[in-house]
Amino acid sequence: MKLQDSQFTKEFLKLSWKHYGILGFFWGNLILLTSCYVVSPEKFLLMKWGYSGSGKTISDKVALYYLEPPKERFATGEDDIPYLVISSRLTPAGLGKLFKEQKLQASNFARANLILYEDLSKATTAYLQKTAVAFLAALTESRTLDDITSDGVGLGIEISKKKKKCMLSGTPSQLEFLTSQDVFTEYVDRRSLSLFVLLSPLEWKERIRRSKVGYFQRDDDQIIREWQQIICESYRNSGVQKVMSVPDKLLAYNSQSRLRVYTKMLQFKRFPENLMLMIDAIAKGHAILNGRNYTIDEDYEVIDKLFGRFLYLGYVRKKEFLIIEEILRSDSGTLKISELANILRLRARSENLPDARMVERTIRNYVDISRYLIIENGMIKISPHLQSLIKDWEKQVREVIK
Repeated sequence: MKLQDSQFTKEFLKLSWKHYGILGFFWGNLILLTSCYVVSPEKFLLMKWGYSGSGKTISDKVALYYLEPPKERFATGEDDIPYLVISSRLTPAGLGKLFKEQKLQASNFARANLILYEDLSKATTAYLQKTAVAFLAALTESRTLDDITSDGVGLGIEISKKKKKCMLSGTPSQLEFLTSQDVFTEYVDRRSLSLFVLLSPLEWKERIRRSKVGYFQRDDDQIIREWQQIICESYRNSGVQKVMSVPDKLLAYNSQSRLRVYTKMLQFKRFPENLMLMIDAIAKGHAILNGRNYTIDEDYEVIDKLFGRFLYLGYVRKKEFLIIEEILRSDSGTLKISELANILRLRARSENLPDARMVERTIRNYVDISRYLIIENGMIKISPHLQSLIKDWEKQVREVIK
């Protein structure tokens, strides 16, 4: 893949490689995809799913750099706050209480254009997790608190000056619970886009190697600042001048890559009319980052070939995700069913370990319906489809930085 009119993207990935090696490819693309969402004008919920240490929250906070002062850096208004990071639980009832105390309209929450819910694990119960996700999805469509809260606050309370963009990060366990709820399948899904953050075997080994030499013994703020410096250096080296927006009339509607992305993602998205809006939003964001106020086929090609690794896994089930992760972490890239069963039993962290035969049967059931796993001679390995997704992605990234 050759980039002709996306010099910032090219320079950013080069510097990501220079600083972090093969992990830079992974994290650089994740940051770039998140940044495309952050600078685009569209309002929907962006969710990242993966295990601790995969870069979900770091990439969110690095992308927010585009919304910081000076105001000409994609700012949206004198009285607005570009973003607000929430690290504790979030409920309509809590906001209703603030309104009742006449604190809400003057609060940062009401003025923020983007809400980042830092970690869904901070919502300590299943009810709070479901409520937080549904509420964030609602904020992308509405400015009012429509339901009566536990504090008895009435209907139609205006809680914000405008609709909001929202982001959150969570684990596959949380995703599995949420996707089993009607509110997700009938409400949240149509207003959200999910990214799946999964390290390849080479990336996992590189992460372990760097950890052993103390490379990651820094706090998150240091890592975020380093990525912000990479962004600044990429703009200096590329000579790209940032723009503010991309009008709909200047979208590359006839792009072949646009149709290709849509066709691939339609396999696991229930609401096609909103899907195209989200794809166009990411393309707009990529054009904005690269100093263009119009999109071209190249913007959609980037989504397909560079961002597809995070977008094309669909809704992976929790146990399927666990199996895939353990296979990718293994030295040989394969595991016996009995070995895998013991690993998963220990990961359950329960005093009463599940029966080994039951776990093996569950593994077989998941592998039978998975696009990403296969079983051969009693050995579990990742499927040719997933191997191809990772290898083709790495090939495309290497071609970009040549």
